[in-house]
Amino acid sequence: MAIVYGYVGEKKLNLTIREDPNKTDDDNQKMNQSFIEEMCSKIIPYGDKELDGHEIDLNS
Repeated sequence: MAIVYGYVGEKKLNLTIREDPNKTDDDNQKMNQSFIEEMCSKIIPYGDKELDGHEIDLNS
């Protein structure tokens, strides 16, 4: 139903939601909004907030 993707070097993710060609634009928009709200309610933060935005060199 949806694809989440990002680009190398960017700090944001993109969401693309498949629309049903048999539904009206308004119905698709309502379905998409409902899907986004449901997925957002399931988000679980990951990692230490203290390290947010820090870069760590893992080359050594």
